[in-house]
Amino acid sequence: MGSKDLYGFRKKLLRIYMMKHNFKLILLLGLAFLTSCQTATSASVTTTTQASQATFGELPLWSSFFGTKGYWAVVYVDPYWVSYYSGDNGKHWVLKTPTGVSPRHGIAISESSAGEMAVGFFAYAEQRNSTIIEFGTQGLKPPVFLPGSLVESPQAISITDSGLYALKGSRDRVQILRTSNLGAVWKTEATRKASINLGQSSSIGFDKAATQNGVALLGPLVSRGILVGAYTTDNGGLSWTPIKNVKIQGSHQVIASFVPKTFASHSFEFSVSYTVGQTFQTVVVTPNTTTAPLATLNPPVVGGDNQGDIAVVNNTLGQPSTLAWFHASTQAFTPAVAMSGLLGVVETIAFSSLSQGVAITNNGGNLEVYGTSNGGQSWSKISAISPVLQTG
Repeated sequence: MGSKDLYGFRKKLLRIYMMKHNFKLILLLGLAFLTSCQTATSASVTTTTQASQATFGELPLWSSFFGTKGYWAVVYVDPYWVSYYSGDNGKHWVLKTPTGVSPRHGIAISESSAGEMAVGFFAYAEQRNSTIIEFGTQGLKPPVFLPGSLVESPQAISITDSGLYALKGSRDRVQILRTSNLGAVWKTEATRKASINLGQSSSIGFDKAATQNGVALLGPLVSRGILVGAYTTDNGGLSWTPIKNVKIQGSHQVIASFVPKTFASHSFEFSVSYTVGQTFQTVVVTPNTTTAPLATLNPPVVGGDNQGDIAVVNNTLGQPSTLAWFHASTQAFTPAVAMSGLLGVVETIAFSSLSQGVAITNNGGNLEVYGTSNGGQSWSKISAISPVLQTG
């Protein structure tokens, strides 16, 4: 069997394995939704159940990011998406799903520096417009209706001091839209012509420590050694400038991007993951550097902490998952280490600091929560999540 055939066989095995372990979730760190906004169920979670894997094309919808007071887990339970909150480092989980909207096709969540939350629902079936629900510090706000569909990306929205930002996808372009009056008026801040197939690799985010700084990836790709589709703002998103001269050898399809919640001392920071032949590579970009690429055999799982550090997980069949860190202080990746004690496939990961973090795995179709206190070198099981179907 040649190397290409071996890779195809390995990739087929992985796909079968992931389909058998039926669930997909996104781990988000953030402030809890106000309990007056929706129904919640609280309990010590000790049992497990199976859920269904949600994919868009061949790439699962996944992401990780953090907040200040707890962890969010957004779980797909066929045919709905539901969200859980943990305020005790993953030991107990509370079901908190906004009601009144049928969450059938995906959820994107954002948290502002002031503690407000926004939940964006991807358009489903014949729906033409996406709905976004905001939870302000004083309670639930009226629904916001986007004039079109959100790109199917976990970082498709961002709520900031200057308004609500949304990435709108259409047949041939990705746009940044902004509203400051609950959707009464939307302003187009930037537009990039790009295939909608690249929409799921798009993302947008702002630095929580310096909210005037933000970055957006609009259908990014690597063309003839240059990354295109990256934009930055230094005025809170009122205007956007293309980021030029980011050099990545070759031409590649970008499969995912990630914007951390803080950029350390940089005006922007993000990662992009792309295909290179039979493998995947991830680089982190700041104004000062583009890292050497980190190679993984399978699509990487990317998360971060609250200091601009970015974690990249590589899942490999029959072997322990590995974790490599991009340190904002050195602007380079550390060597990958085995995630000792962790069972199953890592679906999503987030850290509240460089040492403390939580990962949720798919272990035989069950959603298991693991914690680390040494930056991901060793893990112990904390709990398991039992998804509850909730119609909407």
